[in-house]
Amino acid sequence: MDEDSGSAAGQSVEEPKKAADQANIDRAGVALLLDLLDLIHWPDLKDPRDREFWEVVAAGQPWDAGYATRKLGYFIEKVSERMDAGAVRAADVHSLAVYCLKFFDGHRPDLWAAVGRAFEPVTGEVLGRRWTAAVCQAAWDVYVPLAAAKSRDTHPLQRKAASIWRLRHDR
Repeated sequence: MDEDSGSAAGQSVEEPKKAADQANIDRAGVALLLDLLDLIHWPDLKDPRDREFWEVVAAGQPWDAGYATRKLGYFIEKVSERMDAGAVRAADVHSLAVYCLKFFDGHRPDLWAAVGRAFEPVTGEVLGRRWTAAVCQAAWDVYVPLAAAKSRDTHPLQRKAASIWRLRHDR
């Protein structure tokens, strides 16, 4: 037992948690999500084409284009930098997935058309619909194992609930 860290072989208490977090990250799914996001306009409101695109993303939502670009831009940058370094954080991947679902999910023909226009020279609503479906599926596939692991950490006996209920009521 290491006196400074309170764990064996000098391993800090945080290291096992980080290792568990890393195990729950679907690296191929994150890479696909980042590749899909590379196909659309970068979250930048200074460029008029980008601003038009992100205003369509925000249309009819309870948030504005600035919110969408700040959140998505921040997590795209964090996740891609840390993926390249092999040190991506589960919390950042989780946030990126949540924001992708928040910004791109739903029946939104106006969004599909805007995304479709981003794929020049081949454009179209069908391509936009396909992209939004793909980005949301990739985000969901990345989100589920992370959210499930977090839920198991918060409620470790959740999967045993039926057994616990029977023990309490079969007396």
